[in-house]
Amino acid sequence: MLVAQRSDRPLMPYRRRITIRRQSGGGPCNFPGYAALDQVVTRAWAIVNVVGSAYGPVQGSRREGRSVVDDVQLARDIYDAFGRGDVSAVLGMMDPDIEWREAEGNPYKPDGKAWLGPDAVLNNLFIKLGTEWDGFTVHPMEFLDAGSAVVVEVRYSGVYKQTGKSLDAQVCHVLKMRDGKLASFQQYVDTGQLQDVMGAR
Repeated sequence: MLVAQRSDRPLMPYRRRITIRRQSGGGPCNFPGYAALDQVVTRAWAIVNVVGSAYGPVQGSRREGRSVVDDVQLARDIYDAFGRGDVSAVLGMMDPDIEWREAEGNPYKPDGKAWLGPDAVLNNLFIKLGTEWDGFTVHPMEFLDAGSAVVVEVRYSGVYKQTGKSLDAQVCHVLKMRDGKLASFQQYVDTGQLQDVMGAR
């Protein structure tokens, strides 16, 4: 994804060519497909210039009055607090009207419809994670800025008490922020594995 860095300097002309050199320091690479790659680069610069022209001169690197870094940092803070077991802090970083969605087919919310508000998340999810699992843990791997959202690659681990089965699942979360709070959460996970571990099928 391209994140526009705002600057008072004029954007680079789209006609600029990019010369690719071998790591050994030799001349330009003339590998098969180089011409096609050069055309792609040219078109990319054209898009950058069109976008820059549409937005005009601006200052700072911000989106709707908030820094991209702020949203990513807020996401990190949420996961750090959850990892410490500080549920109160996590709830405090949620917007009062948060929409929280588990993946469709998740045993805790098979229809995928949203829980509304922090209390609904606490009562329908967090309390169950704390009482029905041994060592349920969310392992954040990478935080990615996606423009209007922050995408977090994570893994879940833990043992479901009722079945004694272990969970080790690859997961993706999509977080959207509003006014410095978490306003929307969407989970994507292998719900088949969750169902097996939790004895839901």
